[in-house]
Amino acid sequence: MKPLVQPKPLRQLEVLMQRTPRDHTAFPELEASYHKRRAGYYGEQSLTYIFKRFFHNAYVLQDLRLPSLTGGYFQIDALILTPQHLFLLEVKHLKGTVHLESPHGLLTRELDGTVEQFPNPLLQLQNTSEQLKIWAKNMRLPKLKVHHIAVFTHSNCILQRPKGALLLRPDEIFWSIKHYIQNRTEDTELCQIWSDTLIQAHTPAPPAALNRLGITRSEISGGVWCSDCSKLTMRWERQRWRCTKCKHSDAKGHIAALQDFFTLSEAPFSNADIQHFLDLPRSATVRRFLYEVGCERLPKPKSHLYTHRNIAHIL
Repeated sequence: MKPLVQPKPLRQLEVLMQRTPRDHTAFPELEASYHKRRAGYYGEQSLTYIFKRFFHNAYVLQDLRLPSLTGGYFQIDALILTPQHLFLLEVKHLKGTVHLESPHGLLTRELDGTVEQFPNPLLQLQNTSEQLKIWAKNMRLPKLKVHHIAVFTHSNCILQRPKGALLLRPDEIFWSIKHYIQNRTEDTELCQIWSDTLIQAHTPAPPAALNRLGITRSEISGGVWCSDCSKLTMRWERQRWRCTKCKHSDAKGHIAALQDFFTLSEAPFSNADIQHFLDLPRSATVRRFLYEVGCERLPKPKSHLYTHRNIAHIL
């Protein structure tokens, strides 16, 4: 019902990795954040195959971010709905030997002779479950019995788990809960109500402000990527972008560059900001580019600024 899509913060980190000089003081932390988020996304992505193959009689929603009644938001990696039961999934993409001594203890991971401790995913699910119950009550949703499943998705994970705890590999999920979902088609209206309400309440995480990442807009490499040699070496000549290195030309090279710019920040921007980013000192041409991708001017007194929409469909 809600498939997984690449989160905006991950896409932002991806663009920053490509456009931030490697000698920048913030680059090591930026790189670590990127790899951590990417691993989490890959872990959630690996469940899509399992959901499509086995869960035909259930409603599945991935990557939900819901408003908490106490302020802020809470995150659900994946959720499986049946007419009487709801399964919350917490996804961990860890390699090495993973051990949980008890349902309430710390999770430890041994890798290359080093032992690390991680938060207990079952306790994380308990906290998420309590927030979801409060949210559902406020939304006047029908009650469902909630179950918790921690899923370890890395292919090189050796899982040592306490008896009875639902710490599972992806291919174990269906077989562990199939008696709840097989041949149960009654009261699908209840599942639809839950699903529609969850999707309507979902609020995607926005990209972080650049100053929080220790980077300013002026420190990010601008320019248009050459789709042939993958360098920021395109220049606007005679109504086309032409690469100064390999001479490849592209009339729409600015679309991908603008998408990078919009990914970095959701703040309003000026024509001059885009001129600087594209290295194109022609305001009339930039204005045409912005209208082409659906950008809009703010009303007065800030009518010199623009806002953007999602332009992924143009690529």
